[in-house]
Amino acid sequence: MGITMAVVASMEREVSALRSLCTDGRVTVHVTGVGKDMALKGMAALLESQPVKPDCILSLGFAGGLRDELETGDLVLSQRLYAVGEDSPIESDASLLGLAKDVLDSSGTGRYAIADSLTVPRAVLGAEEKGRLAIATPSSVVNMEDYWVAQSSAKHGIPFLSVRAVLDTAEQELPPFVARLEHKSALTRALRLGANVAARPGYVPGLVKLAKQVGVAQRSLASFGVSFVSRIATIDGRTVYA
Repeated sequence: MGITMAVVASMEREVSALRSLCTDGRVTVHVTGVGKDMALKGMAALLESQPVKPDCILSLGFAGGLRDELETGDLVLSQRLYAVGEDSPIESDASLLGLAKDVLDSSGTGRYAIADSLTVPRAVLGAEEKGRLAIATPSSVVNMEDYWVAQSSAKHGIPFLSVRAVLDTAEQELPPFVARLEHKSALTRALRLGANVAARPGYVPGLVKLAKQVGVAQRSLASFGVSFVSRIATIDGRTVYA
């Protein structure tokens, strides 16, 4: 009997490439929304209201880079997950981490690192703040959901792994309104983006660069996600957790 896996992301664009693979019920895709509250609510819906829980959980998404050596599109397999205000890190499942590494090594699809991640309560947009976090923590990337997804998984005894694609790099500055757009609908995002650009045309080059980076990060996530889901479909629980 094959294992089942839930793929969790904060935004549809992070997992859209996997939808077509989820046809037999063994792999399901769940979009929670951005931030702690949405992540916890989404995980509660997934794990507390369903009669059958998945055998493992994979968190996929974008991340901000904290280390100079990380480039847009690089994948980070999170070994330990930290969160601002939380004393103890949560570790990704060693077997899933090893499987992800094997998938990446055998496919040769791109650069990756095994490193720690930091979950933050709000978007980290500036190079100065990224630099402070790089000094204060052992983490290589930041995001807003992984610790809470991992915490919910651990509460239910379900193996967990986070794989993130670097979006903005350590030295990159993002406009402050970018973070607010992720919580809005596509139409609202477009309208507010247009209004902000009209008011501040100096943002245009940075936004053009960011749009290209989104495409690069999406392709990295899609390439890994498709390969990982395909590998999961060929093995059973005894193989993964041996």
